[in-house]
This record gives sequence, structure tokens and C-alpha cells, in this order.
Amino acid sequence: MSLPSLPPIDAKLMFSDWGEPATLKQVLSTYDPQSGLHLESVTEFPVTVIKTSVDLAQLGATEAQLPVNTTCFLIQTASIPSGVSLTSARLDDAQRSFAIQHVEDSAISGLTALFAVSDDREATATP
Repeated sequence: MSLPSLPPIDAKLMFSDWGEPATLKQVLSTYDPQSGLHLESVTEFPVTVIKTSVDLAQLGATEAQLPVNTTCFLIQTASIPSGVSLTSARLDDAQRSFAIQHVEDSAISGLTALFAVSDDREATATP
């Protein structure tokens, strides 16, 4: 018995229907020993992403360590600027700024999944 084959997913159509504008920020950090300052240089790139949710299990003992707002963003691999280190980049959507923690190829061909966190406890807290 074999599973029926599914039609290929059209990533372009998916992004035209559900894509949202975002800003990918490449962050280069330097330390100036003369002044003792930690400096950041930020380069911004406009991108289109599909925002998805991530379900994380919280355990009582480690709940405070778990980022409250973990989100997965799908981005077209071809739209990622060359030379940008995604794991040291940030992604801003309309509401929040996210630090990219993990990057992996999506199950959908041509897409990359960016797992990002925003420790925005006040905006996501539930009573």
C-alpha cells in the first residue's frame, strides 16, 4: 500500500496569498577597546514572510527560561540576501522584533524556516 502523491505546493502563490512584509536586519557587533563601547552596525533588507506559530511545552521548573513568544517565519530561500548570517540577524514584523535562534530548510521546496524569539512578555501574557 502506498500513500497517494500530493500535488506540489506553489510557494509563489502561497506568498502572494499569505505573505506579510517584514524587515530582515543584519547585525554586526564590534567592540571598541579605546572607549569600552560595544557597537552595532545594522543593515536592513525588506523581505516577505509567512508567520506561523510554534507550540512549546512548558514545564513548571523551567517556565521562566522559555521564551514566551517563539515564532516560525517562512521565507523564500532565494530572497535571503547573500552574505547575511541569519543566526545573528533580527526580523521585525509589524508588531515586534525577533531574534533568529534557529534556521532550517522547510519541508516545502525553496523555503527556509526561521525560528525566532521575542521576549515580549507583556504583549503575550494571559491572565
